[in-house]
Amino acid sequence: MRAHWIRTVTSAIALMTGLAGAQAASAEQLLPVTITNQTGYKGPIYVTVYGSENPAKPNTWYYVAKTGAATKFNDTVKQPTNFGFSFTGSSTALRVPMLQSARIYFSFCAPLKLTVANGTPSTPDATTPGSQTFNIPFDFVEYTWVPIATPKNNTQIWVNTTQVDAFGLPIRMTLAGKPYGKATQLTGGFNSPTAGPNIIAAIKKAGAPWTKLMVSNGKWPIRLISPVHTMTLATSSPYYFPSNYWDKYITSVFNYYAKASNSFSVNTGTTTYKGTVTNGQMVLTPTGGGAATVFGKPTSQYLWANGAPPISGGNVATLQKFIQASFLRSTFLTNNNLSKCSGMTPYTSSPINQYSKVIHQFAYNQEAYTFGYDDVCSQSSTTSLIQPTSINLTLYPLAGNMARMTCP
Repeated sequence: MRAHWIRTVTSAIALMTGLAGAQAASAEQLLPVTITNQTGYKGPIYVTVYGSENPAKPNTWYYVAKTGAATKFNDTVKQPTNFGFSFTGSSTALRVPMLQSARIYFSFCAPLKLTVANGTPSTPDATTPGSQTFNIPFDFVEYTWVPIATPKNNTQIWVNTTQVDAFGLPIRMTLAGKPYGKATQLTGGFNSPTAGPNIIAAIKKAGAPWTKLMVSNGKWPIRLISPVHTMTLATSSPYYFPSNYWDKYITSVFNYYAKASNSFSVNTGTTTYKGTVTNGQMVLTPTGGGAATVFGKPTSQYLWANGAPPISGGNVATLQKFIQASFLRSTFLTNNNLSKCSGMTPYTSSPINQYSKVIHQFAYNQEAYTFGYDDVCSQSSTTSLIQPTSINLTLYPLAGNMARMTCP
Protein backbone atom coordinates (compact mmCIF):
# COMPACT_ATOMS: atom_id res chain seq x y z
CA MET A 1 0.00 0.00 0.00
CA ARG A 2 2.84 2.39 0.68
CA ALA A 3 3.78 2.49 -3.01
CA HIS A 4 0.24 3.46 -3.96
CA TRP A 5 0.15 6.29 -1.43
CA ILE A 6 3.51 7.64 -2.60
CA ARG A 7 2.55 7.60 -6.28
CA THR A 8 -0.75 9.44 -5.79
CA VAL A 9 -0.05 11.95 -3.04
CA THR A 10 3.58 12.69 -3.82
CA SER A 11 2.64 13.42 -7.43
CA ALA A 12 -0.12 15.70 -6.15
CA ILE A 13 2.39 17.54 -4.00
CA ALA A 14 4.75 17.96 -6.94
CA LEU A 15 1.95 19.21 -9.15
CA MET A 16 0.26 21.54 -6.68
CA THR A 17 3.08 22.89 -4.53
CA GLY A 18 6.36 22.50 -6.38
CA LEU A 19 7.85 21.13 -3.16
CA ALA A 20 8.10 17.38 -3.85
CA GLY A 21 11.17 16.03 -2.10
CA ALA A 22 11.32 18.93 0.36
CA GLN A 23 12.23 18.18 3.93
CA ALA A 24 8.78 18.26 5.48
CA ALA A 25 9.27 17.05 9.06
CA SER A 26 9.07 19.80 11.64
CA ALA A 27 9.40 19.69 15.41
CA GLU A 28 7.56 23.00 15.68
CA GLN A 29 4.37 22.30 13.73
CA LEU A 30 2.14 19.74 15.40
CA LEU A 31 -1.44 18.86 14.51
CA PRO A 32 -3.93 17.81 17.23
CA VAL A 33 -5.55 14.42 16.59
CA THR A 34 -8.47 13.07 18.62
CA ILE A 35 -9.30 9.36 18.47
CA THR A 36 -12.78 8.33 19.59
CA ASN A 37 -13.49 4.66 20.25
CA GLN A 38 -17.04 3.70 19.28
CA THR A 39 -16.24 0.05 18.55
CA GLY A 40 -17.53 -1.17 21.91
CA TYR A 41 -14.12 -2.76 22.59
CA LYS A 42 -13.09 -2.21 26.22
CA GLY A 43 -9.48 -3.35 26.14
CA PRO A 44 -6.42 -1.27 25.24
CA ILE A 45 -6.24 0.12 21.72
CA TYR A 46 -2.68 0.26 20.46
CA VAL A 47 -1.60 3.22 18.33
CA THR A 48 1.49 3.39 16.12
CA VAL A 49 2.39 6.52 14.14
CA TYR A 50 5.23 6.82 11.66
CA GLY A 51 6.13 8.77 8.53
CA SER A 52 8.97 10.17 6.46
CA GLU A 53 10.66 13.43 5.53
CA ASN A 54 11.20 12.03 2.04
CA PRO A 55 9.71 8.59 1.25
CA ALA A 56 12.00 8.18 -1.77
CA LYS A 57 15.08 8.04 0.46
CA PRO A 58 16.13 5.59 3.21
CA ASN A 59 16.91 6.77 6.72
CA THR A 60 14.27 9.49 6.59
CA TRP A 61 11.60 7.67 8.60
CA TYR A 62 10.41 8.60 12.10
CA TYR A 63 8.13 7.08 14.71
CA VAL A 64 5.97 9.47 16.69
CA ALA A 65 5.16 9.61 20.39
CA LYS A 66 1.77 10.66 21.73
CA THR A 67 3.17 14.15 22.34
CA GLY A 68 4.14 14.48 18.68
CA ALA A 69 7.85 14.03 19.31
CA ALA A 70 9.40 12.34 16.27
CA THR A 71 12.34 9.94 16.65
CA LYS A 72 14.30 8.68 13.67
CA PHE A 73 14.28 4.88 13.33
CA ASN A 74 17.58 3.12 13.84
CA ASP A 75 19.14 1.82 10.65
CA THR A 76 18.40 -1.80 11.57
CA VAL A 77 15.96 -3.38 14.02
CA LYS A 78 15.68 -7.12 13.42
CA GLN A 79 13.56 -7.98 16.45
CA PRO A 80 9.88 -7.00 16.02
CA THR A 81 9.45 -3.99 18.29
CA ASN A 82 6.53 -1.92 19.55
CA PHE A 83 7.16 1.73 18.61
CA GLY A 84 3.71 2.94 19.68
CA PHE A 85 1.54 3.58 22.71
CA SER A 86 -1.94 2.58 23.86
CA PHE A 87 -5.10 3.99 25.40
CA THR A 88 -8.29 2.72 27.00
CA GLY A 89 -11.64 4.38 27.33
CA SER A 90 -13.76 6.39 24.95
CA SER A 91 -11.13 8.73 23.50
CA THR A 92 -7.57 9.98 23.54
CA ALA A 93 -5.70 13.00 22.19
CA LEU A 94 -2.31 13.06 20.50
CA ARG A 95 -0.36 15.27 18.15
CA VAL A 96 1.39 14.49 14.88
CA PRO A 97 4.22 16.33 13.09
CA MET A 98 4.63 17.30 9.45
CA LEU A 99 5.53 14.10 7.61
CA GLN A 100 4.90 12.42 4.27
CA SER A 101 3.46 8.95 3.63
CA ALA A 102 2.60 8.87 7.33
CA ARG A 103 0.29 6.35 8.93
CA ILE A 104 -1.71 6.25 12.14
CA TYR A 105 -2.36 2.59 12.99
CA PHE A 106 -4.95 1.23 15.41
CA SER A 107 -4.78 -2.37 16.61
CA PHE A 108 -6.73 -4.50 19.06
CA CYS A 109 -5.54 -7.38 21.25
CA ALA A 110 -1.84 -6.68 20.58
CA PRO A 111 0.46 -3.91 19.40
CA LEU A 112 1.80 -3.92 15.84
CA LYS A 113 5.49 -4.66 16.13
CA LEU A 114 7.84 -3.43 13.41
CA THR A 115 11.27 -4.33 12.11
CA VAL A 116 13.55 -1.78 10.41
CA ALA A 117 15.90 -2.14 7.43
CA ASN A 118 17.99 0.75 6.06
CA GLY A 119 16.11 3.05 8.38
CA THR A 120 12.75 2.12 6.82
CA PRO A 121 10.10 0.46 9.00
CA SER A 122 8.25 -2.65 7.93
CA THR A 123 4.59 -2.45 6.96
CA PRO A 124 2.21 -4.43 9.22
CA ASP A 125 0.98 -7.34 7.13
CA ALA A 126 -2.78 -7.81 6.85
CA THR A 127 -2.71 -10.05 3.77
CA THR A 128 -0.24 -12.91 4.29
CA PRO A 129 -1.54 -15.86 6.34
CA GLY A 130 1.04 -16.81 8.96
CA SER A 131 2.65 -13.37 9.25
CA GLN A 132 3.10 -12.04 12.79
CA THR A 133 0.40 -9.37 12.35
CA PHE A 134 -2.10 -11.33 10.22
CA ASN A 135 -4.31 -12.39 13.15
CA ILE A 136 -4.26 -8.99 14.85
CA PRO A 137 -7.31 -6.82 14.11
CA PHE A 138 -6.00 -3.48 12.83
CA ASP A 139 -6.41 -0.68 10.33
CA PHE A 140 -4.94 2.76 9.70
CA VAL A 141 -5.30 6.28 8.33
CA GLU A 142 -2.72 7.87 6.04
CA TYR A 143 -1.62 11.48 5.86
CA THR A 144 0.90 13.64 4.05
CA TRP A 145 1.45 17.15 5.45
CA VAL A 146 3.86 19.60 3.80
CA PRO A 147 4.63 23.31 3.45
CA ILE A 148 3.32 24.93 0.27
CA ALA A 149 4.51 27.86 -1.82
CA THR A 150 1.08 29.44 -2.34
CA PRO A 151 -0.43 30.87 -0.19
CA LYS A 152 2.87 31.87 1.38
CA ASN A 153 3.76 30.48 4.81
CA ASN A 154 0.97 27.90 4.67
CA THR A 155 0.81 24.13 4.75
CA GLN A 156 -1.42 21.53 3.12
CA ILE A 157 -2.46 18.09 4.29
CA TRP A 158 -3.94 15.07 2.53
CA VAL A 159 -5.69 12.45 4.70
CA ASN A 160 -7.44 9.24 3.72
CA THR A 161 -8.62 5.84 4.86
CA THR A 162 -7.71 3.02 2.51
CA GLN A 163 -8.91 -0.44 1.57
CA VAL A 164 -6.42 -1.00 -1.26
CA ASP A 165 -4.84 -3.90 0.64
CA ALA A 166 -7.56 -4.77 3.13
CA PHE A 167 -10.52 -3.45 5.07
CA GLY A 168 -10.16 -3.87 8.82
CA LEU A 169 -12.12 -1.09 10.47
CA PRO A 170 -14.60 1.59 9.42
CA ILE A 171 -13.02 4.90 10.39
CA ARG A 172 -14.64 8.31 10.19
CA MET A 173 -12.14 11.10 9.64
CA THR A 174 -13.01 14.75 10.12
CA LEU A 175 -10.42 17.25 8.97
CA ALA A 176 -10.65 20.86 10.13
CA GLY A 177 -8.66 23.82 8.88
CA LYS A 178 -8.63 27.50 7.98
CA PRO A 179 -7.85 27.77 4.27
CA TYR A 180 -7.57 31.46 3.35
CA GLY A 181 -8.77 32.27 6.87
CA LYS A 182 -12.13 30.52 6.48
CA ALA A 183 -13.00 27.83 9.05
CA THR A 184 -13.67 24.60 7.12
CA GLN A 185 -14.48 21.03 8.06
CA LEU A 186 -14.36 17.99 5.76
CA THR A 187 -15.48 14.42 6.43
CA GLY A 188 -14.33 11.19 4.83
CA GLY A 189 -14.15 7.47 5.43
CA PHE A 190 -17.25 5.98 7.07
CA ASN A 191 -19.98 7.87 8.84
CA SER A 192 -22.03 5.18 10.56
CA PRO A 193 -21.48 2.52 13.25
CA THR A 194 -23.46 0.13 11.02
CA ALA A 195 -21.15 0.52 7.99
CA GLY A 196 -18.91 -2.40 8.97
CA PRO A 197 -21.69 -4.90 9.76
CA ASN A 198 -23.46 -3.87 6.53
CA ILE A 199 -20.33 -4.49 4.47
CA ILE A 200 -19.71 -7.88 6.09
CA ALA A 201 -23.36 -8.86 5.51
CA ALA A 202 -23.18 -7.80 1.86
CA ILE A 203 -20.02 -9.83 1.26
CA LYS A 204 -21.66 -12.87 2.86
CA LYS A 205 -24.70 -12.36 0.63
CA ALA A 206 -22.47 -12.12 -2.46
CA GLY A 207 -21.23 -15.64 -1.70
CA ALA A 208 -18.13 -17.33 -3.09
CA PRO A 209 -15.54 -16.34 -4.09
CA TRP A 210 -16.09 -13.05 -2.24
CA THR A 211 -16.59 -14.74 1.13
CA LYS A 212 -13.06 -16.12 0.79
CA LEU A 213 -11.77 -12.60 1.38
CA MET A 214 -12.99 -12.68 5.00
CA VAL A 215 -10.51 -13.33 7.81
CA SER A 216 -11.89 -14.33 11.20
CA ASN A 217 -10.34 -14.27 14.66
CA GLY A 218 -12.19 -17.09 16.36
CA LYS A 219 -15.86 -16.31 15.68
CA TRP A 220 -15.36 -12.67 14.70
CA PRO A 221 -14.47 -11.22 11.27
CA ILE A 222 -11.37 -9.08 11.63
CA ARG A 223 -10.90 -7.94 8.02
CA LEU A 224 -11.55 -8.39 4.34
CA ILE A 225 -8.49 -8.89 2.14
CA SER A 226 -8.42 -7.30 -1.29
CA PRO A 227 -8.46 -9.84 -4.15
CA VAL A 228 -5.20 -8.34 -5.43
CA HIS A 229 -3.47 -10.26 -2.62
CA THR A 230 -5.59 -13.38 -2.36
CA MET A 231 -5.21 -14.09 -6.08
CA THR A 232 -1.53 -14.80 -5.44
CA LEU A 233 -2.11 -17.34 -2.65
CA ALA A 234 -1.97 -21.08 -3.18
CA THR A 235 -5.21 -22.49 -4.56
CA SER A 236 -5.46 -24.60 -1.40
CA SER A 237 -5.61 -21.48 0.81
CA PRO A 238 -9.03 -20.82 2.37
CA TYR A 239 -8.58 -17.19 1.23
CA TYR A 240 -7.71 -17.92 -2.41
CA PHE A 241 -9.57 -15.75 -4.92
CA PRO A 242 -9.68 -17.04 -8.53
CA SER A 243 -6.70 -15.58 -10.36
CA ASN A 244 -8.64 -15.69 -13.64
CA TYR A 245 -11.69 -13.79 -12.34
CA TRP A 246 -11.37 -10.89 -14.80
CA ASP A 247 -9.97 -12.89 -17.73
CA LYS A 248 -13.22 -13.19 -19.72
CA TYR A 249 -14.07 -9.52 -19.25
CA ILE A 250 -10.54 -8.48 -20.26
CA THR A 251 -10.86 -10.58 -23.41
CA SER A 252 -14.31 -9.10 -24.15
CA VAL A 253 -12.91 -5.57 -23.89
CA PHE A 254 -9.94 -6.37 -26.14
CA ASN A 255 -12.17 -8.10 -28.70
CA TYR A 256 -14.68 -5.24 -28.73
CA TYR A 257 -12.12 -2.50 -29.32
CA ALA A 258 -10.30 -4.61 -31.91
CA LYS A 259 -13.27 -4.02 -34.24
CA ALA A 260 -12.67 -1.20 -36.71
CA SER A 261 -15.88 0.60 -35.75
CA ASN A 262 -15.13 0.71 -32.02
CA SER A 263 -12.79 2.97 -30.07
CA PHE A 264 -12.53 4.66 -26.69
CA SER A 265 -11.11 7.99 -25.58
CA VAL A 266 -9.18 9.40 -22.63
CA ASN A 267 -8.75 13.10 -21.89
CA THR A 268 -5.85 13.61 -19.48
CA GLY A 269 -6.56 17.31 -19.12
CA THR A 270 -3.84 18.27 -21.56
CA THR A 271 -4.14 15.59 -24.25
CA THR A 272 -6.99 13.57 -25.72
CA TYR A 273 -6.21 10.01 -26.78
CA LYS A 274 -8.10 7.67 -29.08
CA GLY A 275 -7.85 4.04 -27.99
CA THR A 276 -8.14 0.91 -30.10
CA VAL A 277 -6.84 -2.65 -29.95
CA THR A 278 -4.37 -3.69 -32.66
CA ASN A 279 -2.57 -7.03 -32.81
CA GLY A 280 -3.68 -7.81 -29.27
CA GLN A 281 -2.32 -4.56 -27.86
CA MET A 282 -4.16 -1.51 -26.52
CA VAL A 283 -2.98 1.49 -28.56
CA LEU A 284 -3.75 5.04 -27.37
CA THR A 285 -2.95 7.68 -29.98
CA PRO A 286 -2.93 11.43 -29.26
CA THR A 287 -5.62 13.02 -31.44
CA GLY A 288 -3.40 16.05 -32.05
CA GLY A 289 -0.56 13.90 -33.36
CA GLY A 290 2.42 12.27 -31.73
CA ALA A 291 3.62 8.85 -30.68
CA ALA A 292 1.07 6.37 -29.38
CA THR A 293 1.22 4.81 -25.93
CA VAL A 294 0.88 1.03 -26.09
CA PHE A 295 -0.27 -1.38 -23.38
CA GLY A 296 -0.36 -5.16 -23.37
CA LYS A 297 -3.22 -7.40 -22.31
CA PRO A 298 -3.22 -7.73 -18.51
CA THR A 299 -3.82 -10.79 -16.40
CA SER A 300 -6.52 -10.50 -13.74
CA GLN A 301 -3.90 -10.08 -11.03
CA TYR A 302 -1.88 -7.47 -12.94
CA LEU A 303 -5.08 -5.58 -13.73
CA TRP A 304 -6.05 -5.34 -10.07
CA ALA A 305 -2.56 -4.30 -9.04
CA ASN A 306 -1.63 -1.87 -11.80
CA GLY A 307 -4.02 -1.69 -14.74
CA ALA A 308 -2.51 -2.75 -18.07
CA PRO A 309 1.21 -3.47 -18.62
CA PRO A 310 2.96 -0.65 -20.53
CA ILE A 311 4.93 -1.53 -23.65
CA SER A 312 5.94 1.82 -25.13
CA GLY A 313 5.10 5.52 -25.18
CA GLY A 314 4.62 8.25 -22.61
CA ASN A 315 2.08 9.47 -20.05
CA VAL A 316 1.81 5.87 -18.88
CA ALA A 317 0.71 6.40 -15.27
CA THR A 318 -2.05 8.84 -16.19
CA LEU A 319 -3.47 6.60 -18.91
CA GLN A 320 -3.07 3.48 -16.82
CA LYS A 321 -5.27 4.85 -14.04
CA PHE A 322 -8.24 5.35 -16.38
CA ILE A 323 -7.74 1.87 -17.83
CA GLN A 324 -7.66 0.20 -14.42
CA ALA A 325 -10.68 2.10 -13.10
CA SER A 326 -12.75 1.27 -16.19
CA PHE A 327 -11.93 -2.42 -15.89
CA LEU A 328 -12.48 -2.77 -12.14
CA ARG A 329 -15.70 -0.75 -12.25
CA SER A 330 -16.90 -2.80 -15.27
CA THR A 331 -17.62 0.36 -17.28
CA PHE A 332 -15.18 -0.25 -20.16
CA LEU A 333 -17.91 -1.58 -22.47
CA THR A 334 -20.66 0.82 -21.36
CA ASN A 335 -18.70 4.09 -21.23
CA ASN A 336 -16.21 4.52 -24.06
CA ASN A 337 -15.02 7.89 -22.73
CA LEU A 338 -12.89 6.60 -19.87
CA SER A 339 -12.32 10.05 -18.39
CA LYS A 340 -15.98 11.10 -18.43
CA CYS A 341 -17.34 10.97 -14.91
CA SER A 342 -20.89 12.23 -15.33
CA GLY A 343 -23.33 9.44 -15.97
CA MET A 344 -20.82 6.76 -14.98
CA THR A 345 -22.59 3.85 -13.24
CA PRO A 346 -19.92 1.61 -11.71
CA TYR A 347 -20.46 -1.93 -10.45
CA THR A 348 -23.64 -2.54 -12.43
CA SER A 349 -22.34 -4.63 -15.36
CA SER A 350 -21.03 -8.16 -15.06
CA PRO A 351 -18.57 -9.11 -13.70
CA ILE A 352 -19.26 -7.05 -10.60
CA ASN A 353 -16.39 -6.18 -8.32
CA GLN A 354 -18.24 -6.86 -5.07
CA TYR A 355 -15.28 -5.89 -2.86
CA SER A 356 -15.24 -2.34 -4.20
CA LYS A 357 -18.99 -2.11 -4.69
CA VAL A 358 -20.05 -2.82 -1.12
CA ILE A 359 -17.28 -0.77 0.50
CA HIS A 360 -18.24 2.24 -1.65
CA GLN A 361 -21.91 1.61 -0.96
CA PHE A 362 -21.50 2.12 2.79
CA ALA A 363 -18.69 4.69 2.75
CA TYR A 364 -19.31 8.36 3.42
CA ASN A 365 -20.55 9.91 0.15
CA GLN A 366 -19.77 6.50 -1.40
CA GLU A 367 -16.10 7.52 -1.59
CA ALA A 368 -13.45 4.91 -0.74
CA TYR A 369 -10.00 3.69 -1.79
CA THR A 370 -10.49 0.05 -2.81
CA PHE A 371 -7.85 -0.19 -5.55
CA GLY A 372 -4.79 1.83 -6.52
CA TYR A 373 -6.52 4.23 -8.92
CA ASP A 374 -9.85 4.51 -7.16
CA ASP A 375 -9.31 8.28 -7.10
CA VAL A 376 -10.40 8.43 -10.79
CA CYS A 377 -13.57 10.54 -11.01
CA SER A 378 -13.06 11.63 -7.39
CA GLN A 379 -14.29 8.31 -5.99
CA SER A 380 -11.63 8.03 -3.27
CA SER A 381 -11.83 8.98 0.40
CA THR A 382 -8.96 11.48 0.26
CA THR A 383 -9.62 14.83 1.95
CA SER A 384 -7.27 17.79 1.72
CA LEU A 385 -7.09 21.22 3.33
CA ILE A 386 -4.75 24.17 3.40
CA GLN A 387 -3.73 25.26 6.89
CA PRO A 388 -5.14 22.26 8.84
CA THR A 389 -5.99 22.75 12.49
CA SER A 390 -7.11 19.30 13.68
CA ILE A 391 -8.06 15.75 12.77
CA ASN A 392 -10.78 13.74 14.48
CA LEU A 393 -10.86 9.99 13.95
CA THR A 394 -13.80 7.88 15.06
CA LEU A 395 -13.38 4.09 15.15
CA TYR A 396 -16.50 2.05 14.38
CA PRO A 397 -16.89 -1.74 14.72
CA LEU A 398 -16.26 -4.03 11.78
CA ALA A 399 -18.88 -6.57 12.84
CA GLY A 400 -21.38 -6.02 15.64
CA ASN A 401 -20.41 -4.81 19.08
CA MET A 402 -16.71 -5.45 19.61
CA ALA A 403 -17.26 -5.47 23.37
CA ARG A 404 -17.90 -9.18 22.90
CA MET A 405 -14.77 -9.77 20.85
CA THR A 406 -12.32 -12.13 22.52
CA CYS A 407 -8.61 -11.95 21.88
CA PRO A 408 -6.52 -15.11 21.34
